[in-house]
Amino acid sequence: MPFNSSVIVIEQDEEIATLICELLTVANYQVIWLIDTTNALQQVELLQPGLIIVDGDFVDVTEVTRGIKKSRRISKVTVFLLSESLSSAEWQALSQKGIDDYLLKPLQPELLLQRVQSIQQEPLR
Repeated sequence: MPFNSSVIVIEQDEEIATLICELLTVANYQVIWLIDTTNALQQVELLQPGLIIVDGDFVDVTEVTRGIKKSRRISKVTVFLLSESLSSAEWQALSQKGIDDYLLKPLQPELLLQRVQSIQQEPLR
């Protein structure tokens, strides 16, 4: 079963969202941008993306991840966190709650693309 090349981006900052969407679209990913989490779980269940990128500075990541990991249909989707800062203790707590990986801001486009591509090459969980 090939990697699902659709990516959902949950991001309130238009500049960051545009950067991510354009970068991944050029790399042949189908990108859906959600501004908030109001209907995020429903959208994720409907679209069943291969990856979700969540901005932890604007979104309650724990709440989003809990909903995703509880759902049978989408529990295996990879959840990627963007954050201004993250201590090792915070990362450890978040990873235990289902966050699979993270990147710190400011975003480095090449690094983001490399991380997404490495996820694509991982065997399905």
